[in-house]
Amino acid sequence: MGEIKKADYLVDNGTDYDKIHFSTGADQVEYVKSGGQTTSIQEALGGYSLRIVDVRPDVQEPGVIYFIRKAEG
Repeated sequence: MGEIKKADYLVDNGTDYDKIHFSTGADQVEYVKSGGQTTSIQEALGGYSLRIVDVRPDVQEPGVIYFIRKAEG
């Protein structure tokens, strides 16, 4: 298996560099369970979806798990 390298992807915008944040869906992320079976995060969530938000929404959608960002400081 190849080595995992963590790096920022930067693109020159003419003045400085913009950091690019790639989108990854839960169906793209796989892991191996303790029994050796490979599954995706989406399968492990059982049909729920995740949302990262700054504040808890007044109305929450069914089937969504909300994670509230911790305030910096």
